[in-house]
Amino acid sequence: MSSSFPSASAQAILKRYSVHPTAGFLPARPPLRRLPGAFRAWEALARDLSARLQAGCLRPAVEALPILDPTPLHKLPALERAMLLLSLFAHGYLRSPEGPPLHTLPEALARPWLAVATRLGRPPVLAHASLVLQNWRLLDPAGPRHAHNLAPLQMFLGGQDEAWFYTLTVEIEARGAAALLPAARLRLALDAGDSKGAFQALTQLSVALRPLALSLQRMRERCEPEGFYHRIRPFLASLEAVHYQGVTPPVRSYPGGSAAQSSLLQSMDAILDVPHAEAAAGAYLLAMRQHMPPGHRAFIHWLETAPRARDWAQGRLAEARQACLEPLLAFRQAHLQIATQYITGPARAAGEGQTGTGGTAFIPFLKTVRNDTGKDLR
Repeated sequence: MSSSFPSASAQAILKRYSVHPTAGFLPARPPLRRLPGAFRAWEALARDLSARLQAGCLRPAVEALPILDPTPLHKLPALERAMLLLSLFAHGYLRSPEGPPLHTLPEALARPWLAVATRLGRPPVLAHASLVLQNWRLLDPAGPRHAHNLAPLQMFLGGQDEAWFYTLTVEIEARGAAALLPAARLRLALDAGDSKGAFQALTQLSVALRPLALSLQRMRERCEPEGFYHRIRPFLASLEAVHYQGVTPPVRSYPGGSAAQSSLLQSMDAILDVPHAEAAAGAYLLAMRQHMPPGHRAFIHWLETAPRARDWAQGRLAEARQACLEPLLAFRQAHLQIATQYITGPARAAGEGQTGTGGTAFIPFLKTVRNDTGKDLR
């Protein structure tokens, strides 16, 4: 995709990158809830996924699946539905509490999963793009995409903790959508050397970012740390040297689900020129973009290649930028606190290590990202 749009409007640019002006990185319409009849075997397993995990009988059902060809799935909503189901089947199969973790995926999962993932431009592993962006429905179709009006389409073990963890994350994406049009306007203003337009866009951006930390801080309302740690986190873990039967190469490793895979925060870093100078943190964030939809990661690249204003470091633009960095820093501080509560505490109680679901030593990583965000604040 071109990084130069000399006459395009901000809304037109969002459309080119598959970003919606009001839904943001979420699909504009609720995700598809059922695949065509040829895929009834997948839908039947999806219906019973939580029950089978709870009863300890998921693995035989997965091993009995027929090998289905996803080629007839032409439209994006159907491909995303298939990606969601196959991702949950695979991670549920490998991490099922019915026995020790497994390291081999049956061909009936591995082959169609890789085929669908390849068409979507993402790796075959459970990621934010499926588990959050494509895993919700509205309870009141006329209501907002807020946690109290949302339900997940699919869960692992199920229950209030898991449902709230997903739906509150969808709410954060929905609230953050308001920041994306100002971000595009800011990029265009910087291209044009329009300081007044850049100031207006930064002002809009700061307003849009303020609710994010408040939403995140509500995690404890319906998701307890012990519930997250023991019932959700194991299924989100990295896949290390897993044998995908029937595909080439067969042995694959991928990071697990991580907030770093959200295009929202990386977009804000990109347009606000938040550099992640520490090599490991920067490299990890860059690697996480491969788990985003291609249009979304291209949008981030377009934002981060914006020319920087001469008065970015001082004057009115600098103050407006700082007004954006403050709520972004507040969000990252809240994320660090919640991650500590939800992983460090339960891990200590269980006598286990403290690696994040994405495979990182998460406390040093989150501290680095937080400090990078706040270093230009006065």
